[in-house]
Amino acid sequence: NNIGVSDICTIDSIFLDVPELSFNLDTEQFFTTLDVVRNVLLAPPPPKREYEYVKNDFAEGAVADGKSSRSNSAATEGGNMTRLSRGDSSGSMAEGVKRRAEQRRNSLYGSVIDEGDESNEETYKTRWDEVMAQMGKIHVSNKKGRQKMREAVQLVLGELEERCFEAAQVRCISWGVGKGTWKINHVNKLDDVEVVFTGLKGAHDFKDDGSMVSSFDLENFFVRSYKPGPESIVFSDPTSVVRNELSSFSRTPCQRCGVSFDPESNNVNSCTFHAHDNGEPGTFLLGKGGGWTCCGATWEGAPGCNSRPHIGKELAIVATIESLPKLKCGQSELSIYKHIGFTFYPGVKSYVSNMQITRSVGELFMAYFM
Repeated sequence: NNIGVSDICTIDSIFLDVPELSFNLDTEQFFTTLDVVRNVLLAPPPPKREYEYVKNDFAEGAVADGKSSRSNSAATEGGNMTRLSRGDSSGSMAEGVKRRAEQRRNSLYGSVIDEGDESNEETYKTRWDEVMAQMGKIHVSNKKGRQKMREAVQLVLGELEERCFEAAQVRCISWGVGKGTWKINHVNKLDDVEVVFTGLKGAHDFKDDGSMVSSFDLENFFVRSYKPGPESIVFSDPTSVVRNELSSFSRTPCQRCGVSFDPESNNVNSCTFHAHDNGEPGTFLLGKGGGWTCCGATWEGAPGCNSRPHIGKELAIVATIESLPKLKCGQSELSIYKHIGFTFYPGVKSYVSNMQITRSVGELFMAYFM
């Protein structure tokens, strides 16, 4: 009569596609947005839930197991099943899954602990408590405190990495931005710098122990100034701040439409194609009543119903970041990174990055980011 239902083993999948993004943020707005992305959008997901469906012949709000189910129940369409918050019950498959997940979360060292070996488990807990107590007293505002923090982390770093191998994935967030424009300016500075990028996409995989693996690809980017100062006159192109050039190498045409394109003139309407709203390519169906599945056009050569910037084969940046669960250090949270890797133009034999940073542009960056 009792059916255990668990979402512990499910993986939340979120996909976000932004054709074009343009933002103009001052210094305070920039750091506020950064905090929201880091602490809200990319925060570890809440623990998974578990429910128990109990067969009963009562109406909604009836008493089940001696407790009223009016506040935490939801009757099904048939009216004979009540969803209750999962209680402390053993023996069900869902409870076994939850128990194994809790063992992974509670085993701070990733070691195999026999359920009957209480002394072994107590040793791990005692050691962890000692390290956490030590970190709670550390002040990272000075060099000596930061050194103590590193020593404390080294005591548990290997165990945290082992624990990460045992963790299960619980959420995946994938996203993409066709073209983005970011304007950097400051109220006390005359220069106005614009960062333009195309083909930015990434993914974040969250695990049930709080660790995360992030990756992103960037096809192209450049930085220019629409208000170059007098110091920039000595350059051949005063408006250019950062520009990447592939030496002795011609860029491949668009991987979607086959047209050659200029990366700095690549706009959101440059490449038209047939695709559904979720990004899946459209299909042309032959026969009576056929046509494009995305827009319904009946001619196979009809203009595309969707548009994005051209997609090149070369990528400017490929990055991977692996982080371990955060630790409390005094009043702050400590982020531990297992791996940080950036590759610039992978597969390209030679490229040149031209940077023209004058004193006024450097002062703008210092005022904005510092």
